[in-house]
Amino acid sequence: MFRKKTFLSTALLACLYAFSSAPAMAQSAFDDPQAAGGTQTRSERAQGQGALVAVEPTINAGDITVGSNAQVIALFRNDSNEDVLFRDLDLYPSSNITASIGQNACSREALPPGAECAVIISLKGSRTGSFRLSLLGRHSGAKRLVSATVTGSVLPSADDNQAEPVILTDFEIIPSSIDFGSLNSSRPIIRSVTIKNISPITLDINDIRIDSSSQSGFSMKHNCTSLEQGEACIASVTWAPLIEGPASGFLVIEHSGPGKLANVALSGSYSASKPVEASIFPSAIPGKGLLISDITEFNFGSGVDALSALTATLVNIGDSPLRITDISLAGAENGIALSSKGCADNTVLEPTEACALTLRWSPTREGDLIDNVQIRHSGARGVFVMPIKGSASAAVSLNSRSLLSGTSITSSSDGVSVDSNDLDQELQNLRPADLPPLPAGSYDDGSRYSIEQKAPILDSYILSSHAADRAVISGPNGSRIITDGKHSIIGGIRWLINITPEGAEFISGKDKVLLLFDDSLSIHNRESQSSESLTSSGITAIEAIDTSESTEAAPDPLLTN
Repeated sequence: MFRKKTFLSTALLACLYAFSSAPAMAQSAFDDPQAAGGTQTRSERAQGQGALVAVEPTINAGDITVGSNAQVIALFRNDSNEDVLFRDLDLYPSSNITASIGQNACSREALPPGAECAVIISLKGSRTGSFRLSLLGRHSGAKRLVSATVTGSVLPSADDNQAEPVILTDFEIIPSSIDFGSLNSSRPIIRSVTIKNISPITLDINDIRIDSSSQSGFSMKHNCTSLEQGEACIASVTWAPLIEGPASGFLVIEHSGPGKLANVALSGSYSASKPVEASIFPSAIPGKGLLISDITEFNFGSGVDALSALTATLVNIGDSPLRITDISLAGAENGIALSSKGCADNTVLEPTEACALTLRWSPTREGDLIDNVQIRHSGARGVFVMPIKGSASAAVSLNSRSLLSGTSITSSSDGVSVDSNDLDQELQNLRPADLPPLPAGSYDDGSRYSIEQKAPILDSYILSSHAADRAVISGPNGSRIITDGKHSIIGGIRWLINITPEGAEFISGKDKVLLLFDDSLSIHNRESQSSESLTSSGITAIEAIDTSESTEAAPDPLLTN
């Protein structure tokens, strides 16, 4: 009986031992810690909290020789049950190597649970000895950071038997060469070069220069003086080619390191584009005024036979004030004159402000007019040229133009001012002795026009005949007789006529305008033959017009007695 109980107890203990040790001896894939998320707890997996881990925390890159390149692949895996976004990866190499990321497949898209991605790292040995490269990545998982380490050794090159460490280069220069490409415009191109001290000692930069042809167009500026280990500086290289064709050169760096020299190759090709015709108005430039006009040329048209005037509006559409420094005509002695009102020298136009530029043309000969007005200013381009065109069918004699007579009349800001001289006496002094005196005060009719408004009205008229007490005035709409001491309405203004030995004086209010008589002028070109025949018969032109109404032109609404 005792033996039966002992056997049953022994069997029961064996079963319990086998049952308790069964999970450790026969694990399934579902219970594998690697397959279930590494070292995560079940609560972490249930909450969806995971980590991005390095498949190999320490990577042995083996041996690389001085000056040679090697590539290392670092693998990362998403050990969570949610997508993880790989943000960036920083490299921290030892001083005897340089490292750069050749390709980062982890940052292309979010990494799903259980998936792996690869980062390819390029290594280059600069001097012999063991090296270490630390990788630090950032991601969106619960732990936020992931790290890995790359180790190895830098060996001397095959043809190097020196026992001491060999330094291949003292600087890491990025980029190692600069290609400016093809250029077809005249604007310069600027590129930057980063110079980093990768040696274990402090390096002094003695000189940085460009070795190239003087016609290549390369220039440089920098702030590099002395660099501690790991420090960097920047040099800017500018290319402004002077001649067409390829250009090449070197950026040479002289320093205190064992290598003494470093260089960067420079290259480019310039092919000038064909010039295009300049536009009338230039493009806007920030900080500059821009002068434009509402017309592109002064065109007086054809058949001009009297004084004509055209006005252009000059506008500053830039973002800064603009000063007009000079307005001048290219030609001379063609009858073109600039008005003194409106745009003038030293006129300052604020942005959006404008001024008026007026040209007057009294043709000095028949035929075409070709000229231009040049406006120099402080804005973009600095000069604005407007062509002047026109065609005259007859010349306007400058000798017969209206003049402001009498020194007692002066212009002022509020119209016309007259001094204390007696205008009655002045008029009497200008009259011939055989004519009766003018009635006192008859010159003052209370006209509301200023002298500036009245004088241009008579610019289109000439005296075609002249006698002691009468004259013939010719204008755009015909001819008529004016008589001394009588009133005539011309251009809507009532004038008192005063015949003088030099011509005829027109008086309105306190204003006086004198038309001089030119003996070379006839009444009309079409009447020249009849005038000559009358004169040969002993009859003057004035008498012919006075006795025959057929020689007078059709009535002009502006020329009435």
